[in-house]
Amino acid sequence: MATAELTTAPNTHAEPRTWPLTLPEQSDLQETIHEKTWRTRSQVILALHDSYHQQTKNAARSMATCSDVVRFYIDPDAGHVRPWLSRCRQRLCPMCGKLRSTDVSRKLKLLVATMKDPRHLILTVKSTPLPLRVQLDNLRSSLSKLRRSTPWKTAVDGGVYVIECTHNTNTGLWHPHLHVLYDGRFFPVKQLQRLWHDITNGSEIVWLRRVDDGNAAANELSKYVSKPAHLHELADPLIREYHAATRGTRMLQAFGNCHGRNLHDDDEHEDLSPDTYAVSLNRLVWLAARGAPTPQRLVVLIAERFPTFAAYIYHAAPQLTPPVPSSQQHLRLMARLRGEAPPPPTPAGPASGPGPPGAVADRTEELNAEIFLAFTRYRQEDQADSFRQYDFP
Repeated sequence: MATAELTTAPNTHAEPRTWPLTLPEQSDLQETIHEKTWRTRSQVILALHDSYHQQTKNAARSMATCSDVVRFYIDPDAGHVRPWLSRCRQRLCPMCGKLRSTDVSRKLKLLVATMKDPRHLILTVKSTPLPLRVQLDNLRSSLSKLRRSTPWKTAVDGGVYVIECTHNTNTGLWHPHLHVLYDGRFFPVKQLQRLWHDITNGSEIVWLRRVDDGNAAANELSKYVSKPAHLHELADPLIREYHAATRGTRMLQAFGNCHGRNLHDDDEHEDLSPDTYAVSLNRLVWLAARGAPTPQRLVVLIAERFPTFAAYIYHAAPQLTPPVPSSQQHLRLMARLRGEAPPPPTPAGPASGPGPPGAVADRTEELNAEIFLAFTRYRQEDQADSFRQYDFP
Protein backbone atom coordinates (compact mmCIF):
# COMPACT_ATOMS: atom_id res chain seq x y z
CA MET A 1 0.00 0.00 0.00
CA ALA A 2 2.99 2.30 0.51
CA THR A 3 3.30 2.92 -3.23
CA ALA A 4 -0.35 2.56 -4.17
CA GLU A 5 -2.22 5.41 -5.79
CA LEU A 6 -5.23 6.67 -3.84
CA THR A 7 -8.01 8.47 -5.66
CA THR A 8 -9.44 11.47 -3.81
CA ALA A 9 -12.51 13.63 -4.32
CA PRO A 10 -12.76 14.93 -7.91
CA ASN A 11 -12.91 18.61 -6.95
CA THR A 12 -9.79 18.51 -4.79
CA HIS A 13 -7.20 16.70 -6.92
CA ALA A 14 -7.16 16.08 -10.63
CA GLU A 15 -4.64 13.25 -10.40
CA PRO A 16 -4.43 10.19 -8.13
CA ARG A 17 -2.16 10.71 -5.15
CA THR A 18 0.61 8.45 -3.92
CA TRP A 19 0.67 7.19 -0.34
CA PRO A 20 3.77 8.74 1.28
CA LEU A 21 6.45 6.37 2.52
CA THR A 22 6.63 8.45 5.71
CA LEU A 23 3.16 7.22 6.69
CA PRO A 24 2.52 3.69 8.01
CA GLU A 25 1.70 1.20 5.29
CA GLN A 26 -1.94 0.16 5.37
CA SER A 27 -2.61 -3.50 6.17
CA ASP A 28 -5.24 -5.78 4.66
CA LEU A 29 -7.03 -5.66 7.99
CA GLN A 30 -7.21 -1.85 7.93
CA GLU A 31 -8.44 -1.87 4.34
CA THR A 32 -11.23 -4.24 5.38
CA ILE A 33 -12.29 -2.25 8.44
CA HIS A 34 -12.21 1.14 6.68
CA GLU A 35 -13.49 -0.13 3.34
CA LYS A 36 -16.71 1.91 3.27
CA THR A 37 -14.94 5.19 4.02
CA TRP A 38 -11.54 4.42 2.48
CA ARG A 39 -11.65 7.24 -0.06
CA THR A 40 -12.61 9.97 2.42
CA ARG A 41 -10.24 8.63 5.07
CA SER A 42 -7.32 8.61 2.62
CA GLN A 43 -8.15 12.12 1.48
CA VAL A 44 -8.14 13.44 5.05
CA ILE A 45 -4.90 11.66 5.98
CA LEU A 46 -3.09 13.00 2.91
CA ALA A 47 -4.45 16.51 3.48
CA LEU A 48 -3.26 16.59 7.09
CA HIS A 49 0.08 15.04 6.18
CA ASP A 50 0.77 17.86 3.69
CA SER A 51 0.68 20.42 6.49
CA TYR A 52 3.74 22.39 7.61
CA HIS A 53 2.72 21.99 11.25
CA GLN A 54 4.05 18.94 13.05
CA GLN A 55 0.93 18.56 15.19
CA THR A 56 -1.17 18.22 12.07
CA LYS A 57 1.28 15.74 10.56
CA ASN A 58 1.08 13.75 13.79
CA ALA A 59 -2.71 13.64 13.46
CA ALA A 60 -2.32 12.21 9.95
CA ARG A 61 0.04 9.54 11.24
CA SER A 62 -2.35 8.71 14.07
CA MET A 63 -5.22 8.28 11.60
CA ALA A 64 -3.03 6.08 9.42
CA THR A 65 -2.54 3.67 12.33
CA CYS A 66 -6.25 3.48 13.20
CA SER A 67 -7.43 -0.13 13.58
CA ASP A 68 -4.03 -1.62 12.83
CA VAL A 69 -4.62 -3.94 15.80
CA VAL A 70 -7.79 -5.92 16.57
CA ARG A 71 -7.93 -8.06 19.68
CA PHE A 72 -10.50 -10.31 21.32
CA TYR A 73 -10.51 -10.88 25.04
CA ILE A 74 -12.56 -12.90 27.47
CA ASP A 75 -14.97 -11.07 29.73
CA PRO A 76 -15.71 -13.73 32.38
CA ASP A 77 -18.21 -11.52 34.23
CA ALA A 78 -20.36 -11.02 31.14
CA GLY A 79 -19.73 -14.53 29.81
CA HIS A 80 -18.68 -13.47 26.33
CA VAL A 81 -15.72 -12.31 24.26
CA ARG A 82 -15.35 -8.61 23.58
CA PRO A 83 -13.64 -7.22 20.47
CA TRP A 84 -11.21 -4.32 20.84
CA LEU A 85 -9.77 -2.11 18.11
CA SER A 86 -6.85 0.26 18.40
CA ARG A 87 -8.36 3.59 17.35
CA CYS A 88 -6.87 6.98 16.57
CA ARG A 89 -9.75 8.92 18.21
CA GLN A 90 -9.26 11.75 15.70
CA ARG A 91 -12.37 13.83 15.08
CA LEU A 92 -11.95 13.62 11.30
CA CYS A 93 -11.48 9.84 11.24
CA PRO A 94 -14.69 8.51 9.64
CA MET A 95 -14.86 5.44 11.87
CA CYS A 96 -13.86 7.12 15.14
CA GLY A 97 -16.08 10.07 14.32
CA LYS A 98 -19.06 7.78 13.82
CA LEU A 99 -18.41 6.05 17.14
CA ARG A 100 -18.07 9.45 18.82
CA SER A 101 -21.41 10.53 17.36
CA THR A 102 -23.06 7.30 18.48
CA ASP A 103 -21.90 7.87 22.05
CA VAL A 104 -23.11 11.48 21.98
CA SER A 105 -26.49 10.35 20.65
CA ARG A 106 -26.86 7.91 23.53
CA LYS A 107 -26.08 10.64 26.08
CA LEU A 108 -28.47 13.12 24.45
CA LYS A 109 -31.30 10.58 24.44
CA LEU A 110 -30.87 10.11 28.17
CA LEU A 111 -30.84 13.88 28.65
CA VAL A 112 -33.90 14.70 26.57
CA ALA A 113 -35.85 11.95 28.34
CA THR A 114 -35.49 13.96 31.59
CA MET A 115 -36.69 17.24 30.05
CA LYS A 116 -40.20 18.43 30.78
CA ASP A 117 -40.64 20.55 27.64
CA PRO A 118 -37.66 20.12 25.26
CA ARG A 119 -37.17 22.51 22.37
CA HIS A 120 -34.74 22.61 19.44
CA LEU A 121 -33.26 26.01 18.64
CA ILE A 122 -30.92 26.85 15.73
CA LEU A 123 -28.92 30.09 15.87
CA THR A 124 -27.12 31.20 12.73
CA VAL A 125 -24.72 34.03 11.95
CA LYS A 126 -23.75 35.74 8.73
CA SER A 127 -20.86 34.11 6.91
CA THR A 128 -17.57 36.02 6.99
CA PRO A 129 -14.07 35.48 5.56
CA LEU A 130 -12.63 35.25 9.09
CA PRO A 131 -10.70 32.07 9.99
CA LEU A 132 -12.95 29.29 11.21
CA ARG A 133 -11.41 29.27 14.69
CA VAL A 134 -12.23 32.96 15.09
CA GLN A 135 -15.79 32.38 13.89
CA LEU A 136 -16.25 29.54 16.39
CA ASP A 137 -14.96 31.72 19.22
CA ASN A 138 -17.31 34.53 18.19
CA LEU A 139 -20.24 32.11 17.99
CA ARG A 140 -19.63 30.80 21.50
CA SER A 141 -19.20 34.34 22.80
CA SER A 142 -22.52 35.40 21.24
CA LEU A 143 -24.31 32.48 22.86
CA SER A 144 -22.82 33.41 26.24
CA LYS A 145 -24.20 36.94 25.87
CA LEU A 146 -27.61 35.56 24.90
CA ARG A 147 -27.65 33.28 27.94
CA ARG A 148 -26.97 36.27 30.22
CA SER A 149 -30.01 38.13 28.91
CA THR A 150 -33.17 38.34 31.04
CA PRO A 151 -35.53 36.89 28.38
CA TRP A 152 -33.28 33.84 28.03
CA LYS A 153 -33.09 33.26 31.78
CA THR A 154 -36.87 33.53 31.94
CA ALA A 155 -37.54 31.01 29.19
CA VAL A 156 -34.63 28.54 29.44
CA ASP A 157 -33.76 26.31 32.39
CA GLY A 158 -30.85 24.46 30.83
CA GLY A 159 -29.74 22.29 27.97
CA VAL A 160 -26.91 21.50 25.62
CA TYR A 161 -25.58 23.03 22.42
CA VAL A 162 -23.78 21.48 19.44
CA ILE A 163 -21.83 23.38 16.80
CA GLU A 164 -22.36 22.45 13.16
CA CYS A 165 -19.95 23.63 10.46
CA THR A 166 -20.82 23.76 6.79
CA HIS A 167 -18.89 25.24 3.89
CA ASN A 168 -20.48 27.11 1.00
CA THR A 169 -18.75 26.12 -2.24
CA ASN A 170 -20.22 29.11 -4.06
CA THR A 171 -18.99 31.79 -1.65
CA GLY A 172 -15.98 29.87 -0.34
CA LEU A 173 -17.00 30.75 3.24
CA TRP A 174 -17.54 28.71 6.37
CA HIS A 175 -20.96 28.79 7.99
CA PRO A 176 -20.84 27.63 11.62
CA HIS A 177 -24.12 27.67 13.54
CA LEU A 178 -25.54 26.44 16.84
CA HIS A 179 -28.04 23.69 17.55
CA VAL A 180 -29.44 24.14 21.05
CA LEU A 181 -31.52 21.48 22.78
CA TYR A 182 -33.05 23.13 25.83
CA ASP A 183 -35.69 22.56 28.45
CA GLY A 184 -37.93 25.51 29.25
CA ARG A 185 -40.87 27.57 28.24
CA PHE A 186 -42.13 29.31 25.14
CA PHE A 187 -39.67 31.86 23.75
CA PRO A 188 -41.28 34.41 21.36
CA VAL A 189 -39.39 34.06 18.09
CA LYS A 190 -39.59 37.78 17.26
CA GLN A 191 -38.06 38.65 20.62
CA LEU A 192 -35.37 36.03 20.12
CA GLN A 193 -34.59 37.41 16.66
CA ARG A 194 -34.16 40.94 18.02
CA LEU A 195 -31.88 39.75 20.81
CA TRP A 196 -29.71 37.70 18.45
CA HIS A 197 -29.59 40.58 15.94
CA ASP A 198 -28.29 42.98 18.57
CA ILE A 199 -25.78 40.51 20.01
CA THR A 200 -24.32 39.45 16.63
CA ASN A 201 -24.51 42.87 14.96
CA GLY A 202 -26.94 41.91 12.23
CA SER A 203 -27.64 38.18 12.27
CA GLU A 204 -31.28 37.44 12.97
CA ILE A 205 -32.05 34.07 11.37
CA VAL A 206 -33.20 31.71 14.10
CA TRP A 207 -35.35 28.59 14.08
CA LEU A 208 -37.27 27.19 17.03
CA ARG A 209 -39.70 24.34 17.54
CA ARG A 210 -40.87 21.98 20.26
CA VAL A 211 -39.26 18.53 20.24
CA ASP A 212 -41.83 15.82 19.59
CA ASP A 213 -39.35 12.97 19.09
CA GLY A 214 -36.45 13.16 21.53
CA ASN A 215 -34.56 10.26 19.98
CA ALA A 216 -34.73 11.82 16.52
CA ALA A 217 -33.48 15.16 17.87
CA ALA A 218 -30.60 13.41 19.66
CA ASN A 219 -29.62 11.57 16.49
CA GLU A 220 -29.75 14.80 14.51
CA LEU A 221 -27.53 16.79 16.86
CA SER A 222 -25.02 13.98 17.36
CA LYS A 223 -24.08 14.07 13.66
CA TYR A 224 -22.34 17.42 14.01
CA VAL A 225 -19.75 16.66 16.71
CA SER A 226 -17.28 14.77 14.53
CA LYS A 227 -16.83 16.29 11.08
CA PRO A 228 -18.18 19.01 8.80
CA ALA A 229 -20.92 18.21 6.34
CA HIS A 230 -19.73 16.88 2.96
CA LEU A 231 -16.19 16.33 4.20
CA HIS A 232 -15.24 14.50 1.00
CA GLU A 233 -15.95 17.66 -1.04
CA LEU A 234 -13.55 19.88 0.90
CA ALA A 235 -10.16 20.88 -0.50
CA ASP A 236 -7.05 20.07 1.51
CA PRO A 237 -6.58 23.57 3.01
CA LEU A 238 -10.16 23.52 4.31
CA ILE A 239 -9.67 20.08 5.87
CA ARG A 240 -6.56 21.37 7.64
CA GLU A 241 -8.37 24.52 8.76
CA TYR A 242 -11.26 22.53 10.26
CA HIS A 243 -8.84 20.22 12.03
CA ALA A 244 -6.89 23.14 13.50
CA ALA A 245 -10.05 25.04 14.50
CA THR A 246 -11.62 22.10 16.35
CA ARG A 247 -8.52 20.44 17.80
CA GLY A 248 -8.72 20.32 21.57
CA THR A 249 -12.16 21.93 21.66
CA ARG A 250 -15.59 20.54 22.43
CA MET A 251 -18.29 20.78 19.84
CA LEU A 252 -20.88 19.90 22.48
CA GLN A 253 -21.40 21.70 25.79
CA ALA A 254 -24.04 21.61 28.52
CA PHE A 255 -25.33 24.71 30.33
CA GLY A 256 -27.83 25.76 32.97
CA ASN A 257 -29.34 22.96 35.03
CA CYS A 258 -27.69 20.42 32.69
CA HIS A 259 -24.20 21.62 33.56
CA GLY A 260 -22.15 19.00 35.35
CA ARG A 261 -23.80 16.03 33.72
CA ASN A 262 -21.79 13.54 31.71
CA LEU A 263 -22.29 15.47 28.49
CA HIS A 264 -19.29 15.95 26.22
CA ASP A 265 -17.98 14.72 22.88
CA ASP A 266 -14.70 13.25 24.14
CA ASP A 267 -13.81 9.85 22.71
CA GLU A 268 -14.07 7.45 25.63
CA HIS A 269 -12.35 4.54 23.93
CA GLU A 270 -11.34 1.90 26.44
CA ASP A 271 -7.69 0.86 26.68
CA LEU A 272 -6.91 -2.74 27.46
CA SER A 273 -5.17 -3.39 30.76
CA PRO A 274 -1.77 -5.11 30.49
CA ASP A 275 -3.21 -7.85 32.72
CA THR A 276 -6.09 -8.55 30.33
CA TYR A 277 -5.85 -11.86 28.51
CA ALA A 278 -6.37 -11.06 24.85
CA VAL A 279 -5.38 -12.42 21.48
CA SER A 280 -5.05 -10.46 18.27
CA LEU A 281 -7.15 -11.29 15.24
CA ASN A 282 -3.95 -11.55 13.21
CA ARG A 283 -2.72 -14.28 15.57
CA LEU A 284 -5.96 -16.23 15.25
CA VAL A 285 -5.90 -15.96 11.45
CA TRP A 286 -2.20 -16.97 11.35
CA LEU A 287 -2.94 -20.16 13.27
CA ALA A 288 -6.17 -20.83 11.37
CA ALA A 289 -4.37 -20.54 8.02
CA ARG A 290 -1.88 -23.15 9.24
CA GLY A 291 -4.52 -25.64 10.23
CA ALA A 292 -5.03 -25.16 13.99
CA PRO A 293 -8.59 -26.49 14.60
CA THR A 294 -9.69 -24.24 17.47
CA PRO A 295 -8.50 -20.99 15.83
CA GLN A 296 -10.21 -22.11 12.61
CA ARG A 297 -13.46 -22.58 14.50
CA LEU A 298 -13.00 -19.22 16.19
CA VAL A 299 -12.35 -17.12 13.08
CA VAL A 300 -15.34 -18.63 11.24
CA LEU A 301 -17.56 -17.72 14.20
CA ILE A 302 -15.99 -14.25 14.38
CA ALA A 303 -16.61 -13.71 10.67
CA GLU A 304 -20.29 -14.55 11.15
CA ARG A 305 -20.72 -12.52 14.31
CA PHE A 306 -18.66 -9.52 13.14
CA PRO A 307 -19.07 -9.29 9.33
CA THR A 308 -16.65 -6.34 9.18
CA PHE A 309 -13.78 -8.79 9.61
CA ALA A 310 -15.12 -11.51 7.28
CA ALA A 311 -13.46 -10.40 4.04
CA TYR A 312 -10.08 -10.17 5.77
CA ILE A 313 -10.44 -13.58 7.46
CA TYR A 314 -11.43 -15.51 4.34
CA HIS A 315 -8.81 -13.73 2.25
CA ALA A 316 -6.03 -14.56 4.73
CA ALA A 317 -7.26 -18.13 5.30
CA PRO A 318 -8.82 -19.11 1.94
CA GLN A 319 -9.09 -22.79 2.85
CA LEU A 320 -11.85 -21.99 5.34
CA THR A 321 -15.45 -22.31 4.21
CA PRO A 322 -17.92 -19.63 5.21
CA PRO A 323 -21.20 -20.85 6.71
CA VAL A 324 -24.28 -21.17 4.54
CA PRO A 325 -25.66 -17.66 3.98
CA SER A 326 -28.59 -17.00 6.28
CA SER A 327 -29.45 -13.40 5.44
CA GLN A 328 -29.14 -10.74 2.77
CA GLN A 329 -26.04 -9.44 4.53
CA HIS A 330 -24.28 -12.76 4.12
CA LEU A 331 -25.33 -13.03 0.47
CA ARG A 332 -23.89 -9.61 -0.26
CA LEU A 333 -20.71 -10.48 1.62
CA MET A 334 -20.16 -13.65 -0.36
CA ALA A 335 -20.74 -11.81 -3.63
CA ARG A 336 -18.10 -9.27 -2.61
CA LEU A 337 -15.63 -12.03 -1.71
CA ARG A 338 -16.14 -13.55 -5.19
CA GLY A 339 -15.67 -10.16 -6.84
CA GLU A 340 -19.25 -10.05 -8.11
CA ALA A 341 -21.81 -7.27 -7.97
CA PRO A 342 -23.91 -7.57 -4.80
CA PRO A 343 -27.52 -8.72 -5.31
CA PRO A 344 -30.23 -6.06 -4.97
CA PRO A 345 -31.93 -5.85 -1.56
CA THR A 346 -35.02 -8.02 -1.20
CA PRO A 347 -38.17 -6.00 -0.42
CA ALA A 348 -39.26 -6.16 3.19
CA GLY A 349 -41.89 -8.74 3.91
CA PRO A 350 -42.39 -12.37 4.90
CA ALA A 351 -40.00 -13.54 2.16
CA SER A 352 -37.21 -11.07 2.95
CA GLY A 353 -35.27 -13.63 4.97
CA PRO A 354 -35.49 -17.02 6.60
CA GLY A 355 -36.89 -17.52 10.06
CA PRO A 356 -39.40 -15.59 12.13
CA PRO A 357 -38.87 -12.02 13.33
CA GLY A 358 -36.21 -11.95 16.01
CA ALA A 359 -34.28 -14.91 14.55
CA VAL A 360 -31.24 -12.74 13.83
CA ALA A 361 -31.15 -11.50 17.42
CA ASP A 362 -31.46 -15.09 18.67
CA ARG A 363 -28.55 -16.13 16.43
CA THR A 364 -26.46 -13.25 17.78
CA GLU A 365 -26.83 -14.53 21.33
CA GLU A 366 -26.06 -18.04 20.12
CA LEU A 367 -22.92 -16.81 18.38
CA ASN A 368 -21.82 -14.94 21.50
CA ALA A 369 -22.09 -18.17 23.50
CA GLU A 370 -20.28 -20.23 20.87
CA ILE A 371 -17.45 -17.71 20.59
CA PHE A 372 -17.07 -17.59 24.35
CA LEU A 373 -16.78 -21.38 24.58
CA ALA A 374 -14.36 -21.57 21.65
CA PHE A 375 -12.26 -18.75 23.02
CA THR A 376 -12.16 -20.39 26.45
CA ARG A 377 -10.85 -23.55 24.79
CA TYR A 378 -8.33 -21.51 22.82
CA ARG A 379 -7.05 -19.96 26.03
CA GLN A 380 -6.61 -23.40 27.63
CA GLU A 381 -4.70 -24.66 24.58
CA ASP A 382 -2.60 -21.52 24.44
CA GLN A 383 -1.62 -21.82 28.10
CA ALA A 384 -0.73 -25.47 27.44
CA ASP A 385 1.58 -24.31 24.62
CA SER A 386 -0.42 -26.34 22.09
CA PHE A 387 0.18 -23.93 19.22
CA ARG A 388 3.96 -24.20 19.19
CA GLN A 389 3.83 -26.78 16.38
CA TYR A 390 2.13 -24.25 14.10
CA ASP A 391 4.76 -21.60 14.77
CA PHE A 392 7.77 -23.94 14.52
CA PRO A 393 6.84 -26.92 12.32
